[in-house]
Amino acid sequence: MDPRKLRVAIYFLRFSMASYGARMNLFGAGNGYFRDSLRPQADKKTALDYLNMKEEDMIEFEYHGIEVFKPKYFLCVDHSTESLILCFRGTFNLHEVITDICAEYEPFLGGYAHRGFLRCALWLEDHVLPRLKTYLIRHKSRALYLVGHSLGAAIGSLFCMILNHRHLPELRRLVDQHGRGEGDKFKVHFVGYGCPPCVSKELAESAQDICENFVNENDCVPRLSYGNLMDFRDLAVQAAELLRSKASNDEKFDSLNAKLADLHARDVHPKVYIPGNMFYTYKTSRVRHKKLSRDATLRPTVLLQNVEPPPHRVAEEDDTPHYVCEQSDRNFYNVLLIKPNMLFHHLPNKYETGLRRAHDWL
Repeated sequence: MDPRKLRVAIYFLRFSMASYGARMNLFGAGNGYFRDSLRPQADKKTALDYLNMKEEDMIEFEYHGIEVFKPKYFLCVDHSTESLILCFRGTFNLHEVITDICAEYEPFLGGYAHRGFLRCALWLEDHVLPRLKTYLIRHKSRALYLVGHSLGAAIGSLFCMILNHRHLPELRRLVDQHGRGEGDKFKVHFVGYGCPPCVSKELAESAQDICENFVNENDCVPRLSYGNLMDFRDLAVQAAELLRSKASNDEKFDSLNAKLADLHARDVHPKVYIPGNMFYTYKTSRVRHKKLSRDATLRPTVLLQNVEPPPHRVAEEDDTPHYVCEQSDRNFYNVLLIKPNMLFHHLPNKYETGLRRAHDWL
């Protein structure tokens, strides 16, 4: 992978970490939980400290109130990219959990999308977009970057698609008339981390040029969708039946694999997918093999998959353990993966570790 693209991903990940405010201390960042929490406007000031940002560059920091389908976000000026950055926080309260579990599908841009995430994106279109137009003119921005982790990544992806499909000509006209006079070059782009599946496959593929999503190793959230859960339920039912049979273990696993392949082939439970270009960060196989060799009893539990993981493109003679970040296939995340570290790998600091080490290796 291009080292420059990794540097860009690491750069925007800082904003995703900052979106958690004082809670970023739970991920190993910040100045200490009590120091950051026990002060007025704790979340905003912690974010400013972490980003080394002047207060006047933080345009909006909307963390007050708790409402379903009203996302937590901040909007800031980024002088290094001459752009505005709109960043969305991941799940951190009960109302956001309700958004996550509103998992039925709704029509969206000729396809369908996760209902809870879509409602949040539509709220932004109604309540934030009018002010956003003013800020783009005022700050003569070259671009609008949307950034998010977890729930924030899904909301940001959908809002990016809304802006590009419905509002981009108007935004470019405003920038051309009142900004730098380069409206045709203005873009709205999204970079996300640990994004849950949220749109139909055709929509996900149509977002290749406007969305980039990174997945860290065994993170379960990018594999967590209503369709995948329904597949898991059907497999669990068949597994319970197979336990009573006298078939060999190999025959039982073959039966489960055949069941999963049939569920996918007939699209029994329609899936949603992660939008845009996909990038997968993982340890090389030698790292995993060495870890297992230290303790042969530590065997991760994996739900059977009919999709192979991304191939390791490391030369066989290279025995140095390291991280790799490669472009990935969205179909790889069509199966629920159960491993001991699946939640641990979802944390934003783990994304940072993987991306930085993959970059340093290059």
